[in-house]
Amino acid sequence: MDRILSSDIDGPSDFTLNMEQYMRGTAMPKSTRSRGSSLSSLNSSRLDETALSVDEPEQTTPSRKSNSVNAEPLRAQSPPPGLSSPLKAAGHSPKDIESRRCSVASDASFTHDRVQDHASATLGGRITPIPDRKDAEKDAEHDRLRTQLLECRESELKAVALAQSLHAQMQQMKKDRDEEVTLLRTVVQSKDDHLQLLKTTGSSKETEITQLSGQVKQANIDTEQANLRARTAEDRGAELEKEVLELRRLETEAARSQDDGVAAAQQERQAALEESSLLRRAVEVEAEGHSRTRSKMPDQARAHETALAAAKAESQAAEQTASQEAAALRAALESARAQLAAARAESEANTRTATEEATALRAALHSAQSQLATASAETALLHSLHAEVNAALDAKIAAAMRTQEARWRGRLEVLEKERKVMAKTLMRQWGAEEFGASEPQAYRYRSRRPREMERGRSGASATA
Repeated sequence: MDRILSSDIDGPSDFTLNMEQYMRGTAMPKSTRSRGSSLSSLNSSRLDETALSVDEPEQTTPSRKSNSVNAEPLRAQSPPPGLSSPLKAAGHSPKDIESRRCSVASDASFTHDRVQDHASATLGGRITPIPDRKDAEKDAEHDRLRTQLLECRESELKAVALAQSLHAQMQQMKKDRDEEVTLLRTVVQSKDDHLQLLKTTGSSKETEITQLSGQVKQANIDTEQANLRARTAEDRGAELEKEVLELRRLETEAARSQDDGVAAAQQERQAALEESSLLRRAVEVEAEGHSRTRSKMPDQARAHETALAAAKAESQAAEQTASQEAAALRAALESARAQLAAARAESEANTRTATEEATALRAALHSAQSQLATASAETALLHSLHAEVNAALDAKIAAAMRTQEARWRGRLEVLEKERKVMAKTLMRQWGAEEFGASEPQAYRYRSRRPREMERGRSGASATA
């Protein structure tokens, strides 16, 4: 919709000024075209009645106009377009109508006095001039028209003042709307800055999450390696347990073999003791039986004692060797047990460390995921707030524009209706003044049919 500025409504219209000039008697002469175009909106029934009143005998004499009104518009005017239809209905041909129009418009210099003289000369002095009968009515009508023109001018001035006030209100509302738009733009800009900050924070959080994900992956790798080392330690522990079991078996076998050797040595010793006791008894017997031959066998006794001492030494050496082997086996078993305990402790420590690291990394991962979820929720909330602010701003601006358009449209419709009513009233009054049914026609057509001429003469004679 086009804007209406105060400069476009700067005073009374040209129509009002022309009407004032016409009422003062200084109106410019109007041509036939302007008369036809200006009277095109008049009521056709009044024009037809005016046209039908041409053939009546009492209107053959033109009425004298007031001296303040120039008669030039009447002689320069042709019958309006609405007059041709009743003339055709009365039997006149288009050629007669055109000739009448031309005869009326041919002489553009005669006045009302010349029209009266011409009519008197044509009719042979049978038509007497009719005095002015409506000067008072015309003056009253002119006063009323002047009053209406003044009221119209005041209405136009009021309309101009109203338009200026509306323009000022529009400017103020536009200023308020611009301030609101600026404020909303500031709010939206702050929201955008906050959203950009959140996006930056989200990107940093994503970087941290990526780093934490890398750390979690590294922790998973370390956990897998620790689990692998733990499995290796467990395998080593199982091997050591197998070795310990083997050592225990060997120890048991060694102990058993040692016990068997000790038992065999004891048995041998016992057998040797028994044999020695038997030998002693035999020696004693022999000594008793051969006491006399004892001196003869010293070498045999010494050999027997030597063999006995050698058996004792061999038995002691076997016992010492078995004890040394058992001590060596016990030392190897203790060393294997110590290695197994150390391997178990190391495996447990590695497993505990890997478990603690995995727990810490899982906690960091959960914390990073919760922070990421919080940042995503805040971002979504800001997006929704941004969309709501934009929607509210658009709705508010659209509502304000619709309200202003409806208000201005209503104002313009009211002003247009008032202007149309004013123009219609003025045109109706103007038409009634110039071509009204109460005012007789100011001239007669020259060319008429014989019957109409006779009827006019008879009417004139009757009037005389």
